[in-house]
Amino acid sequence: MIVRVFSVLVVLGLVAAADAGRKLNQYIHHFEPLNYDTADLHTRHQRAKRSANLHEQFVHLEFHAHGRHFNLRLKRDTSVFSPDFKLQTENGEEDYDTSHIYSGGLYGYPDTVAHGSIIDGRFEGFVYAHHGKYYMEPAERYFDGPQRFHSVMYMDQDINYPHRWLLF
Repeated sequence: MIVRVFSVLVVLGLVAAADAGRKLNQYIHHFEPLNYDTADLHTRHQRAKRSANLHEQFVHLEFHAHGRHFNLRLKRDTSVFSPDFKLQTENGEEDYDTSHIYSGGLYGYPDTVAHGSIIDGRFEGFVYAHHGKYYMEPAERYFDGPQRFHSVMYMDQDINYPHRWLLF
């Protein structure tokens, strides 16, 4: 019996140590992988983009990370760009699709903020909540080869940037 309990504790310790050791780079000392259904999120984004129905203009994204359940409720943010926004390139002016920009928060928590973009079914941006500030980015920004997850999520407290005071 004691051997069995000890074995379970050792395994749990190894799992916790492996999880704590997910270092993203020299500045981000902990991250968690995200692997929600990108095809489903892309479909919901396309539906919200076309919809005139207020209820369908919202996109919901649910996942677990950092020991928490996240239920984002996002709506296209048309306030970021002016209605007549044009992208100036070396080839002249081009129309630019701004439908990928979203703002919102955690469902049921009105004092939270989420802002970012949905491109190819992935949300990239941030979530400010009572329990911390979270950042979500594409995994390929940090990894050379394919991973079993498409995005990474890390907390503000896990960033160790020596010149932080210059940025904020």
